[in-house]
Amino acid sequence: MVVNEVEAVHAWWREQGRPGLGRLGLTVDSGGQHVWVDEAQHVARLHEPA
Repeated sequence: MVVNEVEAVHAWWREQGRPGLGRLGLTVDSGGQHVWVDEAQHVARLHEPA
């Protein structure tokens, strides 16, 4: 459900200290989409792929 995903992203954003847009990144590769803060190694784990 979309609401659960939005809530998960919002919770993750708060847990990361509410970073501004300049600190966020997105990597898209064969493994999917990966949101991160400051460095690509700090990937958000919002849910496991199905």
